[in-house]
Amino acid sequence: MKKIKIYIADDHPIVYAGIKNILSDEKDLEICGSAGSVSEAIDGIAKCGPDLLITDLNFNGINSGIDLIKNVKKRYPDLKILAISMLEEELYAERAARAGASGYVMKSELTGKIITAVREVMGGRVFFNPEILAKMVILLQGKRETDTETPLSFSDRELQVFEFIAAGSSGREISKKLRLSSKTIDTYKSRLRAKLNLETNSDLMKYAIKWFQNGSPEKE
Repeated sequence: MKKIKIYIADDHPIVYAGIKNILSDEKDLEICGSAGSVSEAIDGIAKCGPDLLITDLNFNGINSGIDLIKNVKKRYPDLKILAISMLEEELYAERAARAGASGYVMKSELTGKIITAVREVMGGRVFFNPEILAKMVILLQGKRETDTETPLSFSDRELQVFEFIAAGSSGREISKKLRLSSKTIDTYKSRLRAKLNLETNSDLMKYAIKWFQNGSPEKE
């Protein structure tokens, strides 16, 4: 019996151990490698040649999992990808799908859903929360419930910057973490203010904090 080779990318050893423990009981599944960073995952996947990549979306506090999915999908178009995360599903499931993932599982639900998700994805199907999947269909049809700009419509990089702002990171800190120039970060901030119709960076920070606390704050 040919086994399905699985590669796991996650920087939390406990999460990796948990997934490995759950999947080890499945006789046709084999974990061929693991990584705790994006660069390590890219190298490991090349050596392992897996059938499925299970990847987190957040490595060392940076949401670089989307970039990993895009990168790997370009190199290996036939590789199946399942995203796992603690990040808000409404914000990231559709982004993961656009990048090339066939499924998305919240880490809080891994124990009960990971095997089903693996089976669905390897069977050529998708595995997403039904409500999220319905919203994704609407987006693919080019329909929006509102014309108002919200974080849901941000680009992947804009959302990264927005999250760092919400966490209280300075422009210099964001620049260092994302390896972008301070001028580029200032440009992103300006773009975010314009999309949200906010005047100052202070207003942007308040909005960002409220968004991640409440989901969709009203601008003051």
